[in-house]
Amino acid sequence: MTSLTPTSSILPDINLWLALNFERHSHSSAAASWYESLDPLPRFVFCRQTQLGLFRMLSNSAVMGGKPLGQSSCWQIYDQWIDSGQAVFLDEPRDLERSLRAEARTQLVATKLWMDSYGEVSAMVLAVSWVGHVADLL
Repeated sequence: MTSLTPTSSILPDINLWLALNFERHSHSSAAASWYESLDPLPRFVFCRQTQLGLFRMLSNSAVMGGKPLGQSSCWQIYDQWIDSGQAVFLDEPRDLERSLRAEARTQLVATKLWMDSYGEVSAMVLAVSWVGHVADLL
């Protein structure tokens, strides 16, 4: 497994991955400007959640303006990030669930908080920086 420091690695939220890979995304321009402003360019990190989440969005006709991508096209986008060295895949650490349970113990009913909590805890356990919302880049 690759070891990275918080200053050298970023775990993007699924929507940021989508904005960086889909030019018609409403935040694509902001995401591209943010990405181009990074100096030095950090290594981006995929975890299984963000990898499959990106694939799910790229394969969704409504999200993709009626032009969803097939599975092989999704893999090609992912492979471009990995093969270029701009991103790595990190497996989920064994103790992630324990940390997630400690973080997500409220009685709050909020379906979207699950993925945000997972992303934040994953970043903490993997020792990388979490960029959780594309809108925060605007």
